[in-house]
Amino acid sequence: MEQVLSNKNRNLLLTGQFISLLGNSIQRFALSLYILDLTGSVAAFSALTAFSVLPQIFISPVGGAIADLADRKKMLIVLDLISAGMLALLLGSLKENPSSIISLAVFMLLLATIGTVYDPVIRAVIPSVVRPQEYMKTNSYVSAISSVTLLGGSVGAGFLYAFFGIRIIIIINLISFLCSAILELFLQLPNVNSQDEKISALKIFSDMKESLIFMFREQKLIFYVLLLSAAVNLFMTPIYSIGIASVLKLTFHVSNQTFGIVQGIVGSGMVAGALMTPKISKRIPVEKMHVYFYAVSFAILGMGCSTSIFINPSAIMKQMAVIIFVGMGFLYLFLIAIINISFFTVVQKNIPLSMMGKIMALIMSICSAFTPIGQILYGFWFDQYADHLIIIYIFAIVCTVILGAILGKILKRYHPE
Repeated sequence: MEQVLSNKNRNLLLTGQFISLLGNSIQRFALSLYILDLTGSVAAFSALTAFSVLPQIFISPVGGAIADLADRKKMLIVLDLISAGMLALLLGSLKENPSSIISLAVFMLLLATIGTVYDPVIRAVIPSVVRPQEYMKTNSYVSAISSVTLLGGSVGAGFLYAFFGIRIIIIINLISFLCSAILELFLQLPNVNSQDEKISALKIFSDMKESLIFMFREQKLIFYVLLLSAAVNLFMTPIYSIGIASVLKLTFHVSNQTFGIVQGIVGSGMVAGALMTPKISKRIPVEKMHVYFYAVSFAILGMGCSTSIFINPSAIMKQMAVIIFVGMGFLYLFLIAIINISFFTVVQKNIPLSMMGKIMALIMSICSAFTPIGQILYGFWFDQYADHLIIIYIFAIVCTVILGAILGKILKRYHPE
């Protein structure tokens, strides 16, 4: 009976996630097209995108602290309903002229803030609805849903925006949030707070301080995982987030159609990695996840070598370079998905349920702060070394191998269960 209840809760949670994330993904990609059409400026779009990342850095820890004080089920429902309400206001205030860009920026910031609070709650709920031996599988499902909705959103947004416009897309996302809230009504979650405490600013910051002390003094494994995750975002993630667009468009000069196809193929590596993680983890357990870093370095090497092969004037060699780049890019995201899921599993296995929300939020916040730094650095390097891109890839390989070696020593010392 307990197993049936656990599966029911997990399925409700994952279904709600899929519905709301797909609607959100479609809207996010459609808004990028809308902003570019409205302003004709890539700089304006980049500024708005960067603006919407700020809540994840600064507000996420507060959201995580609230997640451990409030009723998580009610919190999920309320956040979905607030998101739906915000979209209703956006729908009513949207005007198709450049002057609406300011109001659009405000709505994007508010929606991003809600999403920043929502994410750590979801991650904190997972250990409440499944048994510890199912953490890996459930985390893989969550990551797979995130990747699938990201890919589906990019395809669906182009079609829906072209035929129906931005307003219909906002309505679809509004409905998705309402459906998610309805599903969450049927969740059965345990109360992880032994005391009925009131939420206050003092209590939130006190809990954040307690979380930091817990990581830095009592559970150093989590602290080391945090540092490594931040380093991954700084030195490894930009190889894809910045490198794929730079190489495909500026080095390989592929068409827009080919670029879209390649994005889909490479992006599906994240989905495949997430779905395969439970099976792969049986052969390579979390305690040995540092070996994935060495495999990632091989994928990075392949991508780097493809940029050198492309210099050959032969048309066949140029096609081969693109194929190698795509294949290695797929492998790269496949492995990154496994690493991310493994990191989440280690954290969830070593944190008390009562502290899950705030610690997960702190980790996400600190890691997110390093993402734009890495993107700026790699963006500068891809401009500076446009004729010698292999230099950048060699640097990334060295960083990846070093991080893998450090992680191996940490895991060997702490032996997480």
